[in-house]
Amino acid sequence: MEGRRHIIQMIIGGMTQYLTAVQGMPKSIEKRLEKRISNFLWKERNHHPVSSSVTQAPISEGGRKILDIAARNEAIDIMALKTYLAFSPKWHQWCLFADALFALKVPQSEKKVDPEVRGNIFLQTWKTHLNKKQSPILKQITDTAKKFNLRIEGIAFSRKIIRDMPIWYHREGAQAIRTMNSTAASHCLKQKHKLRTVGETADMAARSQTEDHTPSSSCKCHDCESIRKDYNCNHPHGCIRQCVKLLETLPPKWNPSAELPEDYQIEPQHTELFNRKEKWTPFDNRITTDGTIADIFRIFTDPQTTTSNILPNLKPPPGELGLRHIIIATDGSCENNGEENARAGAGIFIEKSHPDNRSAKLPKYLAQSNQTGELVGAKLAADTTNPALSLGIETDSRYVLNALKNGQKFENEGFITTSNKSLIASVLTSFRTRTTPTYTKWVKGHDGNERNEGADKLAKEALSKDKASFVNLLQPPNLKVTGAKLTSMTQSLAYKAIMQMKTRKNGTKRKRTELNLMRIQNCVEDRFGYIPTKERFWESIRHKDFDRKTRDFLWMTCHDAYWTGTHWSRPNMPVDLQERAICSHCGVIDDLTHTLTTCEATGQEIIWSLAENLWKRKKSTLAWFKPTLGDILGCSLAKITNPKNGKPVTGENRLWRIIIAESAHLIWTTRCQRVITNEGRHPSKSELQNKWTKMMNDRLELDCRLTNLKLGTKAIPKKLVLRTWKGTLTNEEELPNDWTAKSGGLVGIAVEREEEGFG
Repeated sequence: MEGRRHIIQMIIGGMTQYLTAVQGMPKSIEKRLEKRISNFLWKERNHHPVSSSVTQAPISEGGRKILDIAARNEAIDIMALKTYLAFSPKWHQWCLFADALFALKVPQSEKKVDPEVRGNIFLQTWKTHLNKKQSPILKQITDTAKKFNLRIEGIAFSRKIIRDMPIWYHREGAQAIRTMNSTAASHCLKQKHKLRTVGETADMAARSQTEDHTPSSSCKCHDCESIRKDYNCNHPHGCIRQCVKLLETLPPKWNPSAELPEDYQIEPQHTELFNRKEKWTPFDNRITTDGTIADIFRIFTDPQTTTSNILPNLKPPPGELGLRHIIIATDGSCENNGEENARAGAGIFIEKSHPDNRSAKLPKYLAQSNQTGELVGAKLAADTTNPALSLGIETDSRYVLNALKNGQKFENEGFITTSNKSLIASVLTSFRTRTTPTYTKWVKGHDGNERNEGADKLAKEALSKDKASFVNLLQPPNLKVTGAKLTSMTQSLAYKAIMQMKTRKNGTKRKRTELNLMRIQNCVEDRFGYIPTKERFWESIRHKDFDRKTRDFLWMTCHDAYWTGTHWSRPNMPVDLQERAICSHCGVIDDLTHTLTTCEATGQEIIWSLAENLWKRKKSTLAWFKPTLGDILGCSLAKITNPKNGKPVTGENRLWRIIIAESAHLIWTTRCQRVITNEGRHPSKSELQNKWTKMMNDRLELDCRLTNLKLGTKAIPKKLVLRTWKGTLTNEEELPNDWTAKSGGLVGIAVEREEEGFG
């Protein structure tokens, strides 16, 4: 299946990419390609056991990342939208034609809008046709923007961007700005002054503040005289006054005359204490969006929230910064990481017995991991420290430092590929709201650093708390942005965002799959004492100890995707096919549980007996037990530990994975050969023994070959192979310490040469 995924990506995805980007893909072709992809993936079978919504889902959610051609096409449409809204000097000519066509085809209600000021429908409030009267290509642009919630959004914008915005029908202006477009003064400004932008309006309005100007139509000041001469304007003061009124309709966030964050927020600098030599890094808390008008658009925004036009007040306190400071160490801790019963905590430490030392147990609505604990520690430090103090944060977490360093990039990309997105966004807000400088520094963990050790201790103490702390993830509306910046979009990011939307909408849960996942969690808890998360299971069956056929087998089995058992007894099945639901030998439902663990015709009893003999020779602390279906699927999650120190026994865990998975797959293939190829003939005992022995010896031979250093990073460490097969080889006592260069076989398997069947 993995190979077919790559073929689909290369052939269908690659060969249709250019043409779709140039002229789009008709829906009829898209449907045919979707069907062809599905048929190819399932080898032209009539029945597809797992829906496309599941196979297209991410690996961590039980999918296979199969190409979704419809989502890929929508990602291409987003790239076209990005090109149209680029507003760059190298703007494509078709974008200019698009603006002209949008302005040409307007509904009757917009006929009064002066055609000369119809600039861009995404920057202004006038409307264009969104129905079939519009060109299909242009309609695709507006449909894409509407479907993926494109809108103007940002905390604050640079004065350059604000000045470049069109003043007429300004999208962020008050309702009054629309009625002001039809006055005589506005007509003069549009026709004679050719005034179009907010910047031009602000420059005109500023003339009212000159010393020699009088608020009269007969004003003889230098500016008014110049306006009469250059623009043939009979009432300069009226036009100036109209510009003042136009600017008054704009909120401070969009008014170039207002004080903006860029006026007082400067690039962070090192200080004498928090210097570069000591490897302190200043946090950049600037909130202003720079660039061009193209940078004001965000896509995949949250339709449930409204944008705020209130500027946050982040002016630093008066006086010289950096005179008072505090240094805090932060850390996180987690028990049972990657398990359902994981617990995480955070700690901040200033100095011994300091009243502001804190520890917090993470609430259940946050992911329980070491990384989230470290993020919460950083957030605690930013939220609880006196805002008048410069803050220095010491941490041993590269994860936190990376989140703070690249936070703006993550935010621009909508946190599409970032885990813990809500928490990171909240941490960034906590750091940005600090009006005094904040610095971060990496320190080596468990290296005798007093503050770091103190924070680590507090984080671990938090795990034993009875009550979890409240971690406020809510961001003030005027400091919150949703979605991703359109200019930061790539086709890959857009595709991933669309797939995330589809997964949230359609889900990937299947009753049969959920039942098997429950079995796996119960079995792993019974055998190894912990409950793995579902995400951890899906990642584990792709373990490098499994070849592709075994990975596919485990994936198909967990989804109950093989056409066995109750699949045949569906009401729409013909009566003669419904008989296949029953095992012809045992007379019970022939599902995978029966095939792999109880059927007398598949040879499973013999194969598990051989596996038992081999495992017992390993002399592991884990006593042999006949695996159930949950044990088979969960074999990759084995956690056999050394009773003395509690550390995992690498060799035993690896051998368990290999024995269980390979044996189960052999039982399945033997069953398929009996039912499909051999017309119900049962394999003999010696035949099964030979097959199993050869399979395990082939695996041993492969392991030995994979220790060759010529394979580079793909080579397996010799020590791992030696630990895996220790105690299982023929005449092992006579072999050298490093026997990986020699050929050898497994011992303890008595292969009988009888040919009679069984059962």
